[in-house]
Amino acid sequence: MAKVKVYQADSRATGFGQGLLDKTEKIWDVAGFDGLISPGDQVAVKVHMGDSGTTRYLRPVFVRRVVDLIRTRTRGRPFVTDACTADYGYWVRRATPTEHLQTAAAHGFTPDSVNAPIVIADGMGASDDVEVDIPNGKHLKKTYVATGIVRADAMITLTHVKGHRFGVMGGAIKNLGIGCVSGRGKFHVHSCGRRWKAKIDLSKCKECDWIKYCSQCRMGAFRVEGGRPVHDEAKCGFDLWCWLICGLAGKGAVTIPNPDGRGYLANFQEAMTESAFAVARGFKPGKVGFVNYVVDVAPLCDCVSFTDVPFIMDQGIYASSSPKDNAQAMAAVDKASLEAVNKAAGLHGSAAEDRKCLESGSNKFEFIEGSDPWIQLRHADSLLREAVEYELEKVAITRADIEKLAKRYLEERRQWVLWG
Repeated sequence: MAKVKVYQADSRATGFGQGLLDKTEKIWDVAGFDGLISPGDQVAVKVHMGDSGTTRYLRPVFVRRVVDLIRTRTRGRPFVTDACTADYGYWVRRATPTEHLQTAAAHGFTPDSVNAPIVIADGMGASDDVEVDIPNGKHLKKTYVATGIVRADAMITLTHVKGHRFGVMGGAIKNLGIGCVSGRGKFHVHSCGRRWKAKIDLSKCKECDWIKYCSQCRMGAFRVEGGRPVHDEAKCGFDLWCWLICGLAGKGAVTIPNPDGRGYLANFQEAMTESAFAVARGFKPGKVGFVNYVVDVAPLCDCVSFTDVPFIMDQGIYASSSPKDNAQAMAAVDKASLEAVNKAAGLHGSAAEDRKCLESGSNKFEFIEGSDPWIQLRHADSLLREAVEYELEKVAITRADIEKLAKRYLEERRQWVLWG
């Protein structure tokens, strides 16, 4: 396999025209993303808009810049999109399209702010999806891709790289493998088609005033009879709900699945990667562009209800595409992003100090999350049947870029066109 090109622009900005928004446009040019989109294409701009309470999600201004590039440069028809989350937690405010749109608006994502429609791609029941086969999956034989995404002609993924409680690293693979599937598709990946089940010890449930909340299990596997919980294992498929409730209660009655002795996280990373491959290959080769923002790298995903401080300095933007196989570019951009995270020194006063991984070269997500993020990338290599290698090309703003931008701003001011 030839090396996949990955383009990188750093986060430093010392003057006009050198900020991350300007570098987003520059990296778009250098990476040739105009060529991914044909005039009239419906273009899904996939982004995670954050659940209620989180504060370091990718800001709407980045999405707006990409939408404007699609409109003005390619004559594509962009829409900003995400799918409903699995309703696995008490804080979740994105499990239905109406809640999702309200949360997105509270975070600054509106049609006016991003200059495009905002589409919750899996519909009112979080099950408007298309079943997509995974022919060589180790864990999954299919996944459920949100209809609004799979029916698009092209896709640009804007990924905020960060940690994830179960995916370990939330990169492009997570953005596709979990973010692009429907709400019910997320349950499917998390439980491996209900084959992975939590272990329940009902003897620990005595005198627990949280029992009534267990009966809200999204799988319908719990009910309460005579003040006691009853567990129906046939309906069970690990959906996080019982584990989170029991954690709050402090009873220790729920143990997360451990399918093969390697732990849940290792297996989930592989299933997530298989789902991501199905999404990436659901588009024609060369119709997906991957943009990873390695900024505000916090320990947990934007799907939780809070955000810790970043544990490394911002590393910039990484972008890739492939005319042969979208999945190659997805794996390459995540490899480059992960290596950037590991090469960076950890920040004092952050999770990197708590977990003793401050030094450059440490596998920070493994220390912080408790599992090796390279598992998903090694699994990507196995699905591709060869290791993905990438060639990193650094992208910098030139004097000519700054002059061109200044003239554009001056011309807009002369014509009283101050936005767009």
